Amino acid sequence: MKQKLLFAFIASQAFIGANAQQFGTRTLIAPSATYVNSFVFEDIDEDGDIDIIGTRSTGSVSSSANEVFWYKNLGNENFSPRTLINSNYEDIAEVKLLDVDDDGKKDLVVGDSEIGMSWIKNLGSGFFGSKVGLPYNSYMTTFQVGDMNNDGKKDIIVAQLSGDSLHFLRNTGNGVFVYDSMFYAPGDNIYSLTFGDLDHDQVTDLIVSMGGTTIRKVIQFEYANNAFVQTNLYSSTGSPYLYESFLVDMDNDGNVDVVSDSSDCGGYWIKNFGNNVYSGMTPISLTGCNNYNFAGPVDLDMDGFQDLVYYRYGNINYRKGTGVGEVDPTLIAISQNSTIVGELRSTVFFDIDEDGDLDIFYNTENEFGWFKNNATDLSTPGNTAEKFTVYPNPATSELNVASTKAIDSYKVFDNSGKLVANATFPIAVVDCKIDLSSLSSGFYFVEIQAGSSREVKKFVKN
Repeated sequence: MKQKLLFAFIASQAFIGANAQQFGTRTLIAPSATYVNSFVFEDIDEDGDIDIIGTRSTGSVSSSANEVFWYKNLGNENFSPRTLINSNYEDIAEVKLLDVDDDGKKDLVVGDSEIGMSWIKNLGSGFFGSKVGLPYNSYMTTFQVGDMNNDGKKDIIVAQLSGDSLHFLRNTGNGVFVYDSMFYAPGDNIYSLTFGDLDHDQVTDLIVSMGGTTIRKVIQFEYANNAFVQTNLYSSTGSPYLYESFLVDMDNDGNVDVVSDSSDCGGYWIKNFGNNVYSGMTPISLTGCNNYNFAGPVDLDMDGFQDLVYYRYGNINYRKGTGVGEVDPTLIAISQNSTIVGELRSTVFFDIDEDGDLDIFYNTENEFGWFKNNATDLSTPGNTAEKFTVYPNPATSELNVASTKAIDSYKVFDNSGKLVANATFPIAVVDCKIDLSSLSSGFYFVEIQAGSSREVKKFVKN
């Protein structure tokens, strides 16, 4: 099968011309009044082009259906009409991808707010099996997929907002999940779940954000000795409520920080100093209400800094990151030639046209569309890193990096642009080894910093 580039983040020295048009006009994927409440990207029919899998539910004002469906990528940045996969649901919350039965194909894991969790087998070539229940059939709000117990198999963590609880569905392999435990019931509103490795110990961290009526928290969970170890990164009885949290290096120091949106229309971040030392909640300067959320952080202009995207007055805008945990006050319009119809529900970043920069997909209760990012075409490269080699490629447990110039640091990103490993060397080295044992199979990118220059290489983890 022809492999397509899924990478959604390339950190390079670049700038966007002041008078150039970075984003194209809006392209509607779904017609007006077709509500899409969740969507993911995958080459579902194995033709080399990335398709879109989506859901819609009765929770919208525009739709009476509860469906999982997909849009075939026709090439030339066009998509087919919606093709139904399954409609046996009551109130779909979201869909995610996971190779449930270990056959090498990404299956669909679906959360339904009323009837719980299920999965649909990907048969290949655009065909799917029947809906199969997972061992959680109660009310749920959101869920996340990741290797919670570090056994090499991705598990499912389910959050229940009304019951204020977290549930662990353990993957035992070959399509079998068991309900392991309800491991947290704080009595606070759980809003978001995300996986990462904040403390560089090669053990999966689950970061949970909550904003209850009495207390607001950001909590790190690790799984050790068949139990969840809890560490409070932030706790407060005061405002604001915290909603979604993102894991990203906001100040370019090699440590993954926690960035959260909030009920006061602002942004906040917890600086990671390393060695399990974290700052308090630091405000990010944003002006104008953005419906309690922003998207990102993400590098839209390819300058190596994390930008913030948010919706305001019918338009999608972003503020450029400064690399020190702040954003520039200047609003840059993304949807300047197209007014978004309806309230923005979410934005997702993905390089659908495979030109090296992140395009922006969005959904409202009225429409589903995307904006092409032209940052690659508009960028001017800076210094290029001295030539280096990565081997073996594909790699199994370890990746070697050899360079003609001393290496100061490296960062490894998965195919969605998420930072999954990094290291900084106090004394620069010419050769280094990167431990891949905690990474799942797939495409990755390693970014090498050597003095003032930088280069990115793609590799495959078996």
